[in-house]
Amino acid sequence: MKIKTLSILYMLILSTSVMSTHASQTAEIEERIDDSPIHNVSSEDEAMNAAMYKARNTVDLLISNFKEIKEKGYPISVKVNLYDDTYSEHFWLSDIEFKGGVFEGRIDNNPMHLKQYKLGQFVTVKPDKISDWFLIVDQKIYGAHTMQVARSRMNQKQRENFDLNFPYLKILEQNISK
Repeated sequence: MKIKTLSILYMLILSTSVMSTHASQTAEIEERIDDSPIHNVSSEDEAMNAAMYKARNTVDLLISNFKEIKEKGYPISVKVNLYDDTYSEHFWLSDIEFKGGVFEGRIDNNPMHLKQYKLGQFVTVKPDKISDWFLIVDQKIYGAHTMQVARSRMNQKQRENFDLNFPYLKILEQNISK
């Protein structure tokens, strides 16, 4: 039986970074033309599936405070799973709005396999269909469940590079370990 893999895409603040973790949880990275790495994650990856489950079960924290969060200009992103008959890719969305019970935003990653989608394309997603979300308030990150899993699997050099571009997860890790 062929295991369908998910291309998990992770947006960094100014650049796109995608981590790839195979079912064996190795930290191999496949370079793309635009120099952003991609990691493939098995659809049976228990830790990643648990992270996506946790994101869906905590997204109400974001929704219940959405208007205030937007007014204060805090960085927000929601990750959505888009797919066709062969591939599934997760994209971070930017310019997030929450209207009529759905998140609206623009794809913030270049697709690897799903050529019917484009960087900047507008999409909508129901809260129970997201694969992650994050919010940054006063240098503290909330959510980012799949990013935490991916970061935990990186080798030291990958983690240091990631932390240079997205230091909030390191701060979150330090706060959890206290």
